Amino acid sequence: SLEKNKELISIVGTLLNAASIEEGKFGYHLEGAALETEVAETVEEEQQ
Repeated sequence: SLEKNKELISIVGTLLNAASIEEGKFGYHLEGAALETEVAETVEEEQQ
């Protein structure tokens, strides 16, 4: 079914990401964030 295919694609993507991280091929882009603002926005979105 379509849902099973989507689930398998997600699992494969997760495994590929894990393999990339283990090989050191995963790129990071770190940036500053206002934690209080991020949390407040997330809580507000979840309450809707």
